[in-house]
Formats: sequence, C-alpha cells, structure tokens
Amino acid sequence: LFHSMDVKAEDWQSVFDGLEQYAGRLLQAHEIQFKTKIEIRKDPGTKPDSLLALIVFNVCREGLNNVVKHSKATTVDLFVSLDEDWLIMTLSDNGIGIGSVTGSGRGMTIMRKRAEEVGGRVSVAGEKRGTTITLELPVRLEPVTEEKRS
Repeated sequence: LFHSMDVKAEDWQSVFDGLEQYAGRLLQAHEIQFKTKIEIRKDPGTKPDSLLALIVFNVCREGLNNVVKHSKATTVDLFVSLDEDWLIMTLSDNGIGIGSVTGSGRGMTIMRKRAEEVGGRVSVAGEKRGTTITLELPVRLEPVTEEKRS
C-alpha cells in the first residue's frame, strides 16, 4: 500500500507528506480543491508504528475515494494533529452529506474495525451538507482486550 502511494513510513513527517501528495493528486484529477493543515507536537522524525501508518493511509484513502465517487464536493480539507499520545485526522468535504448517499460500503466498516483493534476509533458525521470523517489513534500501541472495548 505504501508503495502505491509513493510513501515510506520512515518518520511521521514522511507519512504526512505522502498523505498530502496522494490526496492532492487524486483530488486535482477530479477538479476538487484541497487544503491541509498538519500540526506535529512531537518529534516529526519519530518512526511511526507501521500498523498505525497503514491505518492512517487506509482511512484517508477510503474517505477520499468516497468523496470522489459520491459527495459531489468541490473542496476537501485534511487536518492532522499528532502529539505524544494521539493522532487525530479529520477529512471534511462540502458535498451532499453522507445521509444523502444510498447503499452501504464495506470500506469504512473495515476501517472502523482496524482502528478499534488498536484502541482508536473512526467516526463519520454529515447529514445535509458535507461529511467529516475523524480518525483518532493512540500513538503507543497496546493490545486491546475485550474488557477495554466495552
């Protein structure tokens, strides 16, 4: 997957640079404006856990694909915040809203499950105008037991 996005998870900065490049190319090809804001409040040279980097890319990719396929959006905003404990990524568009989309895809369901397996979560909001996908991941991975999920 990283290869398909021309990204190596050598450090957090390269992960975020790869997100920006991938999103920019995809959205530009569909004439959708794209803005990013990335806040790193930890050493950007820190090597991320490869599973976390994979989850970040997969959620971003799935969200962007949904924007292109379903949203009729003209703008997308990507915000990423990273500190010592949490990575938070939001992907927002100004499209028709997820409540207006018919059918149920498996992509976001799978991404929710992957995030939950490492103690994180994915939420989706947007009924009438625009959709926002939020990914929250702990930076330090610990196995999630059934007790922790409750």
